[in-house]
Amino acid sequence: MKPACLNNLGEAHCGLGENSTAEAHLQQALQAAFEIHALDLVARVTVTLGRVYQQRGENSQAIRLIQAALAHSAIEDESLTKGNRWLLEMGAGENVENSKNTLGEVATGIIQSKVR
Repeated sequence: MKPACLNNLGEAHCGLGENSTAEAHLQQALQAAFEIHALDLVARVTVTLGRVYQQRGENSQAIRLIQAALAHSAIEDESLTKGNRWLLEMGAGENVENSKNTLGEVATGIIQSKVR
């Protein structure tokens, strides 16, 4: 399945609060997008994965993912808006310039944790 379709499925399940199913689709989307070097999609998926973690109450992980995605130049306006809103909900502010993790590092970490 195409990474954009997997992302859409993940976003739908996230919106329904079905976080385990959302995470599974988003991890697949992330891996597929990373493999084809679709960095805009990697950033979009990473923001949505951050939302999944936020809904689970894992705010530190959510903030790390969202900040890494928002700091990347490939981020799309819609993902930027969502990510900033979710960061504000978690009290993290919109300061992403000082993100300690790059999008590539975060994406690779997620993909590797899925394989384990």
